[in-house]
Amino acid sequence: MKLFNKNSTVSEIIAADYNILPLLNRFGTGLGDGVRNVEAICAESGINPDFFLLVINIFIHKDYHPEIDTPHFAPDMIIDYLRKTHNYYIEYILPELDLLFRKMMSVCKENCSDLSLINKFYIQYKKELLDHIEDEEKRVFPYALQLTSGQQTPSGYRISRFEAEHSNVEEKLSDLRMLLIKNLGPGYDQNLCNEFFFSLARFEEDVTDHARLEDKILVPSVKAIERRYGSKPEEGNISSPARRAGRRNIRTSETSPGKNRKTGEKRGAITRREREIIRLVATGYSTKEIADILFISNHTVITHRKNITAKLGIRSIPGITVYAIIEGIINPDDIRSEDLI
Repeated sequence: MKLFNKNSTVSEIIAADYNILPLLNRFGTGLGDGVRNVEAICAESGINPDFFLLVINIFIHKDYHPEIDTPHFAPDMIIDYLRKTHNYYIEYILPELDLLFRKMMSVCKENCSDLSLINKFYIQYKKELLDHIEDEEKRVFPYALQLTSGQQTPSGYRISRFEAEHSNVEEKLSDLRMLLIKNLGPGYDQNLCNEFFFSLARFEEDVTDHARLEDKILVPSVKAIERRYGSKPEEGNISSPARRAGRRNIRTSETSPGKNRKTGEKRGAITRREREIIRLVATGYSTKEIADILFISNHTVITHRKNITAKLGIRSIPGITVYAIIEGIINPDDIRSEDLI
């Protein structure tokens, strides 16, 4: 693994992966600085070059696991970077995706129900992402900064809670991408769909890298300070409440279990039993409840769900729910908008 160093030029970094451009912009560099090296750029901008290189190398090398020198990399460095990333999402990426989706909807002439459903999934996803960003800005970052400066922090709160409650925004972005791949047919404007898809894929990668930086720099740095002050891990169950949809009367489509609602073509990938599992998952039943209903073991249900994920490429329950509606496995009237969260 060849890591970048202080003598590496911006052009070398961009050539390694052009998707790094937005990241470089957050450090005040990018196109136009190609011949300058890292040391010169950091000296001019007052950036810690070791921190700059740490972020760059984590982005370029997905398997890079650095030893964080926590006294050297105080949380305020990574927090400043993460806040710039949040602004980039809010001010540029999300408005761009909104505009592209509206364009797709406006030119759709027939069979637009699937796109409308995927749009609802996207809207709910965006709300969850903004809530996640607000939580980081109002709770996680202030806690880390107060801890760093020696100020009194909220009683009982620890960075381990942030780890446990880390939103599944990456997972749902991946599901949105797979829903587009599987369900946008030739009736849509292919150029607009491609443009939205490429923008979404770049955003998904950026969000994934954002989370990796939090996990590899922010969390270890804050944990080191907590240990220095003798803070104990928070007790009790710190995980987020599991999604629970209320039990409803489930009305399945009249189409044959092995056929697509729109085409009637047989689907060999998903078995009859897997369709039944999808139906129950999408309508709010837990693994244990599904096992009781179908008279099978919890382990068998889990195995079916793993197989479904492998076949569909969709991992989140909201993503499975959208898929189930589009494929006619469940009736849209059985699902509330909040169940797409």
